[in-house]
Amino acid sequence: MAIVTPLHKSGDKTSVTQYQPISNLDSLGKLYEKIFLSRIEAFGEIDGSFQHGFKANRSTTTAMLEIHIQKIGLWTGRWLL
Repeated sequence: MAIVTPLHKSGDKTSVTQYQPISNLDSLGKLYEKIFLSRIEAFGEIDGSFQHGFKANRSTTTAMLEIHIQKIGLWTGRWLL
C-alpha cells in the first residue's frame, strides 16, 4: 500500500486540478516487489524463448513481431529464425 500525498503544482491552491498525487511506498513493499520480480524473471529463463511478459527486452511488440515472422515462414516455406 502507498501513502498518497497531494503536491501543489502551481496556480490556485483551492483548485483540485492544480495538485499532483505523489505515492510514498514503504520499504517492505519495495523489497517484496524486487523479490517477486527476480523470481518471475528466473522462471522466465526456464520457460523458454516464447515467453515475452516479465522479461527484459521483451514486450507485446516483440511477441507480435515473432508471430509475424513465423507466419511469413509458413507462407514462404523459408524460416527466418
